Amino acid sequence: MEQLMTPKASPKKQISQVTLSPKITLLNPPSANFANVISPLSSGLTNLIYEFEMPDVKETNPVDALLSKPGINRKRSCSPSRTHKRRMSHHANMAKTAVGLRQLAKKMGETELAWVAKPNKVLIVCKLGDPSLVQLALDVAAFLIRLGLTVYIQEPILADYLKMDGPHTQEITNHLHISTGKLQFWDEVYCATVGSEEIDFVLSLGGDGTVLFAAWLFQTKCPPIVPFNLGSLGFLTVFDHLKMDTVIHNILKPGSTMRMNIRMRFKCTIHRADFTAADNGNSYQILNDVCVDRGPSPFLSQLELYGNSSHLTTVQADGLVIATPTGSTAYSLSAGGSVVHPDVSAILVTPICPHTLSFRPMILPDTMDVRVLVPEDSRSTAWVSFDGRHRVHLKAGDSIQIVASQDPVPTLCLVRQSDDWFNGLETCLAWNKRSRQKVLETKK
Repeated sequence: MEQLMTPKASPKKQISQVTLSPKITLLNPPSANFANVISPLSSGLTNLIYEFEMPDVKETNPVDALLSKPGINRKRSCSPSRTHKRRMSHHANMAKTAVGLRQLAKKMGETELAWVAKPNKVLIVCKLGDPSLVQLALDVAAFLIRLGLTVYIQEPILADYLKMDGPHTQEITNHLHISTGKLQFWDEVYCATVGSEEIDFVLSLGGDGTVLFAAWLFQTKCPPIVPFNLGSLGFLTVFDHLKMDTVIHNILKPGSTMRMNIRMRFKCTIHRADFTAADNGNSYQILNDVCVDRGPSPFLSQLELYGNSSHLTTVQADGLVIATPTGSTAYSLSAGGSVVHPDVSAILVTPICPHTLSFRPMILPDTMDVRVLVPEDSRSTAWVSFDGRHRVHLKAGDSIQIVASQDPVPTLCLVRQSDDWFNGLETCLAWNKRSRQKVLETKK
């Protein structure tokens, strides 16, 4: 993976992280070969970020703790007024830090990215089984190879194409430059290991499910995803596939800049009551939601919901959806949850058909450690799915831990993060569509 840099501060210097202070870093590099231009961020914003580590002082005797350090003047250290000012200074710095972080989050959506070096490797994710998409995927692969890139595709794509009425096998080999090594094949093992470091960006050809699958492939660092709309809904796929050549040329053009939507993910860990179980401790990174439901059982799900080890409530419902802001427009929306902007870092808790009139959906801070437990006295077991896949059976005493992941999913914006999101609400979900009220005609 190439590293990020801040051209305004030092155009030629590359750094692994955008550091705002010795203790606070903005972001791990989410993609290969990208540089963080941050043109809208002024140098003054950095001054809003402060260190706020409190001194390691025991409450019982703070003076003795300070005097235990060499070189401390006893009389000056014992001054209550100096101690009070020092503590007030820490509180002020913490308040300024909070303001600075809010300002930083506001500017993140306006941050532009540019290539540090020319991209070399592209991975194509395509919805299999559709002959038109198979043909399109190979056409795009050939186009990228002619531009000098190494392209990774699913091996079944080529196998499906060979079964169709098309050119001879040798013509396909020449067309795609298979013999030169420019066309490679990927599998889930490659993406889960070296692929996250080698791939510069991903082309998603399909619908929202294809984007989710592309993110699922990279369970650690995820390369930037360029989503083209070839599906049914298209809330996450903001690019028109008819303009694919233009979009790709704009991405690869030297000196071009682009905006990224850094989408929050959850890290979900299975905890078994039987510690010797094979999948105890297994973790999965999800972009949309994790759903705990009753499965085929005729009984209500009885689940215990915890936040930061504190019991929040007992859930008696068909299930529970824990969604990211990106997933707020998916299953959580169908269950009555709130629609949340992807720039908001939050954990959405939405019950599925709760057997009560008072259980409303909740939005929790992303700093909370959420756990869903199947209690020992539950009449039935439960099932959990991660982004609609990898369904797992939970027995009494088993639980799922959900925390904010350190590996977000960067997706390319068509315009800006907010513009794309509101446009998706209107075009895909018909948000607040209504005929405009007619103007009253006044009598003259």
